[in-house]
Amino acid sequence: MKRFTDAILKSLEYKNWYAALFMSLSLPDICSKLEAANNKTSGVKYAAWFDEYMMNKYSFQHPLMNGRTIFMDGDSCYALRCSMLHQGDADLTTQKVRSFLDSIHFTTTTGHCNRVNGVLQLDVSAFCTDVCNSVAEWHERFKTKDGAQDKLRNLFLVHVSESSILGGSVVFGSSS
Repeated sequence: MKRFTDAILKSLEYKNWYAALFMSLSLPDICSKLEAANNKTSGVKYAAWFDEYMMNKYSFQHPLMNGRTIFMDGDSCYALRCSMLHQGDADLTTQKVRSFLDSIHFTTTTGHCNRVNGVLQLDVSAFCTDVCNSVAEWHERFKTKDGAQDKLRNLFLVHVSESSILGGSVVFGSSS
């Protein structure tokens, strides 16, 4: 998993916001697929993964108010994933699975977790970094489960020819 999170962090470093965001929205799918007994993911599994590993970063207990303020939940993140990856937009109103958000606006300059009238503003770097940190947390729990190492070894890997670099062949990325 580290090769994926490293790629996201490198994309953020180079301000390749779209690559970082699209990869970040894919990782809960990959994690939930790896955990699934049937090796398949779904919107329900994606949302459950988000709720378990990311909800604490997107909900806050206000000291003066009773209850928790939720800025984004698993259903909303899954709706965002579907809208962005399949349609190229952040309009969530067309998605079947969503909870309370109408749209998400990503920014690189101001604000993170600001919600007004169904529109959530997120800092793209903060969101992508939160996903990477959550995947690292998930990986620590997952890697010791039965069959986990085989599943992790079978993840997609880009095989890079070293001939253009050192005259041989090498694989970049670890099996984690």
